[in-house]
Amino acid sequence: MTEMTSEGGDWDVDIRRAYGKKHIKNTEPGKEGWLGNPHIATEGISKHNKCPYCGRQHTREEAIDLFETLLRNKLSTDKEFQEKFKELSGKTLRTDCSKDEPCHGDAIIKILEEQENSTEGGSPS
Repeated sequence: MTEMTSEGGDWDVDIRRAYGKKHIKNTEPGKEGWLGNPHIATEGISKHNKCPYCGRQHTREEAIDLFETLLRNKLSTDKEFQEKFKELSGKTLRTDCSKDEPCHGDAIIKILEEQENSTEGGSPS
């Protein structure tokens, strides 16, 4: 089962943006930042603070939804990305999100579980 951690401890794959700039849209699969969400939750911080990727303000949920769309598109068009993504199954994903708030890692786990269920004929894992 794939899970997330924001604690120090053991983790297998870092899903954070690298250096605040490397993310799913500009990083090679498997490299630092390749699963980072380019969309940043900015709503409520300042009316002048906008997402550097698209120039809009987002709630946390909107930023995650935008990431899920990017992820699904990437998985449907990039074979190398698909193969690397499959390797996440059963791994612990490193994030900065606290356990009580939504995270783009939830979208990663959701899609991994969908893939696992579809390859197992729909049976729960």
